[in-house]
Amino acid sequence: MARDDTVLWEKQLPFDVFQLIGLGNNGHLYICSPQGLWVYTARGREPDGPLARWSRAELLSTSSQLGAVQVSADGTRLCLERTTRQTRTSQKIFEFLASVKVENDSTLHEVIFHNVAEDSINCFYRALSNSPEPQCFLWAASPEFDWIVMAEAHRSEQIKFTIAHVTSQTIYQEFAIFQLRIHDLRVSREGMAMMDVSNGTDRGIITVDADGKKSTLTVPTDFRVLHLGKDFVALKTQPVPFLIVKGFDDSMKLYADMRGLDRLEVDFELQFNQQDAIDLISYGETGFKVVHSNLDFIETDARRWERMAEQKEELAAAPPPPHEVRESAPLSLEIPQRPASPAASYLDRPLIPYRPQRRERAPLTLEGRRTTFDATDPEPEEPTVFGVRPAFPGAVYAAPDSQPAPPETPAPSSNLTLMPEAEGERQRAERLLDMLEERFLMGQVSEPTYLELREKYRARLVSRDT
Repeated sequence: MARDDTVLWEKQLPFDVFQLIGLGNNGHLYICSPQGLWVYTARGREPDGPLARWSRAELLSTSSQLGAVQVSADGTRLCLERTTRQTRTSQKIFEFLASVKVENDSTLHEVIFHNVAEDSINCFYRALSNSPEPQCFLWAASPEFDWIVMAEAHRSEQIKFTIAHVTSQTIYQEFAIFQLRIHDLRVSREGMAMMDVSNGTDRGIITVDADGKKSTLTVPTDFRVLHLGKDFVALKTQPVPFLIVKGFDDSMKLYADMRGLDRLEVDFELQFNQQDAIDLISYGETGFKVVHSNLDFIETDARRWERMAEQKEELAAAPPPPHEVRESAPLSLEIPQRPASPAASYLDRPLIPYRPQRRERAPLTLEGRRTTFDATDPEPEEPTVFGVRPAFPGAVYAAPDSQPAPPETPAPSSNLTLMPEAEGERQRAERLLDMLEERFLMGQVSEPTYLELREKYRARLVSRDT
């Protein structure tokens, strides 16, 4: 979908089971299925088959499997994990790929960068683990694939973390943490690594920058990480939806109550774009909608959605008007007798003959006015009425003797309190924002019009506050 909600392409995918990997800025959509990794172009052209390097047949030839996959922001590159499990049939291949002597029942993890346009690959990192569990090796790359963070589990119950710069192939930080479970792992464009970890009882977020500076963020009991920004971490609590944004110094930057959307029965998802702005995505009876906001206005938007939910509940709880209250008649199979017409009583009355009465009208006379003019008389001036001359020659308008007095303006009542002008303008702008938001959610206003009017009303609110 484009920003104006225009359908670019849609089609029925020929897969019973598949997973959406990502969508690049070039419009390429990547899908993973049991047959391999597929790519659909911006125009939705049907691919000839999965990518040759990551097809099922190619992976089976090396006894490998496809692990986690990430798409770059521009949509031209992939970062993939290829895992190879040591077996009797794959012993030689396994030792060749690992390049070291390994123990039995080991798993080789390879982090590979694949340039789809050039069809070239680069194996960036290899790691060995003694367990096939996914928690044994985790990784995450920045949106442009400049940075990567990796976590390796060892037998000593410690997790080794590595922060590396991909372009220069330089390892910036290596550190270990004991007895932790990793829920989420991310790295930003600036090289800030974030780890959502727990030790069984407590849960927290640890951030480490490229210089090795660590910090710990206090978080609620149940949450999900939405975004790792330039200087903040965005969370969404569950099951009660609250949007929480915390700085790397554990400061509270934002706390927005999103329960109004649940009360409005809106199925929504919060996403952050490359500029750290917020996109609220919803899909319902009115179709696919995207509401654009940011950290400065999302709290105001949340309060407006809460007010809309309150108004909706008040309308639903209010009794219907009296004329709409109807008592249902008992069900009966008998045919009721048709009541007599109201005009039936007049049919028996005798007819009265109609005798039209003739009215005489008084003759029309021009008293006190001359009916003839002499040639020596001066030409009469055209009369005017309130300074307006007649529309055609010879027409005469009679002006009233006296103009009616203008109605008196009643004096304002002493018990009437006038609202300050600034406060009235602010409430008017808030009311317009509420109406605009409601009509946009109902599909009555297009997104370009909604964005233009919303910025106009918000600027009016800001000018009134200042």
